[in-house]
Amino acid sequence: MTWTMDMAPQASDGSLKSDRKASVERLYPDDFARVYPLLAEHDPGIPKDQWQSLFDYGFKREAEHCGYGLVDNGRVAGYLGLIFSERRVAGRLERFCNTTSWVVDQAYRHASLELMLPVLRLKDHTLTDFSPAPEVARWCVRWGFKELDTRARVLWSLGLRGTRQRRTVVVSGLEEIADQLSIDQLEIFDDHQRFAPCRHLLVTVAGQSCYVLFTRVARSRGLSYSHVLHASDLDVFVRHSVQIRNAIARETRTRFIAIDERHVQGRRLPRSHTVTMSVPRFYRTSTLAPEQVDNLYSELAMLGLSSYSVPFHSPREALPWNTKAEASVA
Repeated sequence: MTWTMDMAPQASDGSLKSDRKASVERLYPDDFARVYPLLAEHDPGIPKDQWQSLFDYGFKREAEHCGYGLVDNGRVAGYLGLIFSERRVAGRLERFCNTTSWVVDQAYRHASLELMLPVLRLKDHTLTDFSPAPEVARWCVRWGFKELDTRARVLWSLGLRGTRQRRTVVVSGLEEIADQLSIDQLEIFDDHQRFAPCRHLLVTVAGQSCYVLFTRVARSRGLSYSHVLHASDLDVFVRHSVQIRNAIARETRTRFIAIDERHVQGRRLPRSHTVTMSVPRFYRTSTLAPEQVDNLYSELAMLGLSSYSVPFHSPREALPWNTKAEASVA
């Protein structure tokens, strides 16, 4: 999530005005107590321990800092969070930096862009911004970011009944899931267990398995939903999507599941339709294709954010079909 609050005050000639000066400093995990008042004032609905996860995430990474701050006489008046991670993609070690929670006090907003300048110099990282504010999206385009995704697939679980194949097993117990994961998937599992919004599921059938990591997104208006951040095997996910979405719905008590369109790659899924994101996701990379960039190791996992606006408030309002209809899958 990236915010820049309203633009700073302007003089009569259109230039930004302020007599406040601050220096840009790297922030480290120990700086959380200094930044928290700024974050809590901006969004008091996010628990303190979830804010702290942006500082103490502990992934394997080269960088030691976790963001930049505008600091004036020891007081943090602006903050841009950075979530660094290192992962193997297509056999190569790739470095990622997810930008998050860009918050600046009114009096210092003339210096907001200074927080981003050192990030733009990270040429050996794939940079991501998964939920920018509209004004930040415009800056992303200027900075050379490309659209990562603009649509999401909505999968409904209401009234669905799948044809269960023999030996299809859906597991939600953490210990049982961990025992069956590959080394790479186990690393993802271990790295994300510390984040309260993250939940896990494993479906296995005929020697194939799919590990699914998802969050429950609570909405103050409209229906809460589950957001799939990662599915390890797309073929298994598609073939058994009804069983998977019903298992997720039972655990989270949500009516529908959403997944970014790039992760289903145009596959047909029963009782699903697409919605347009209010603001695209963005990335800047020299090495990766869009489908190689997932939503893990990001503020979507740590904070359980509503990553796109879903414009409906009840199942009857949203479903483009009869809610009593049933779907079957082979």
